[in-house]
Amino acid sequence: MAARLTQHEADQMRTMPKRLSKKGRASFRMPPAGDSVAIDLESIDGRTAFILDVNRGGRIKLTRCSYQERYRVVDILARLDIDGPPHTNPTVPNPPLPALVLYNGARIPCPHFHFYVEGFDARWAVPAIDYGFSEYSDLVRALMQFMNHCGVQDWPTIQYPIN
Repeated sequence: MAARLTQHEADQMRTMPKRLSKKGRASFRMPPAGDSVAIDLESIDGRTAFILDVNRGGRIKLTRCSYQERYRVVDILARLDIDGPPHTNPTVPNPPLPALVLYNGARIPCPHFHFYVEGFDARWAVPAIDYGFSEYSDLVRALMQFMNHCGVQDWPTIQYPIN
């Protein structure tokens, strides 16, 4: 099993410049409610692989969506949850990062942003607006903000969903 990431490594991986992988798709249709799609990304030098997940959640709440960036298939570097349930953060004596002190044990409503925290994986969330996410009503534009945050420089063509 691969060693877990340090905070520094995860922060670098999350924001390093990326492009669509050569085996990836150049365009995709935003999945309909209840469906998902995975996009293969790679570092600009082609040496590091990433996956961008677009998950449209349940079929009842059509505005529910999550965008996730993964490394080594299992390491979630970042996730933006839109119109889903609230998230409750761990309660710890000393939060692992200064940015998390205000959110220790807090219940964070959607939209919220998860990112890798050493020793906790992606179990902490903060209000999405704290990390510069401001677009939630247009899911394609929200995805573009997320890709920009994650360093994606070569974006696929995204077709709007039917529902």
